[in-house]
Amino acid sequence: MTAAVTALALAFGLAGAGAYQARHEEHEELRTYGDERFSVQSADHPHAIAHRGYVVSRPPPVLGFLDAGLDGALGRWLTLDAHRTRPLEGARVGDLTRAPGAGRLDLGLLFTLVLPGFVVLLVHDAVAG
Repeated sequence: MTAAVTALALAFGLAGAGAYQARHEEHEELRTYGDERFSVQSADHPHAIAHRGYVVSRPPPVLGFLDAGLDGALGRWLTLDAHRTRPLEGARVGDLTRAPGAGRLDLGLLFTLVLPGFVVLLVHDAVAG
């Protein structure tokens, strides 16, 4: 049983690390794009960036490889625009058929559900008997 939990933790950790790296690369690409768009705006009309839009991106959380959290549902980037408000453009909220984060296998689920159940099974004899 311990080997199974360890194998699950290792598999979830590796999958989480890969997903974290992809989110970090996406953040860097969006940040570079936003910086380039801001730097090419006309100096004689600084309000132009408000009309063209500006992309801002939030970096993934430091411990994001453990649990992606709600980033997949709520998004990690925004397009700021003076005349159109699209605050959830980077989100998938409209595509969700269940609660954000539900049904995802990651270390957060393992630490929340599987490990406590494993501990209860291990100490049951000591407590009950």
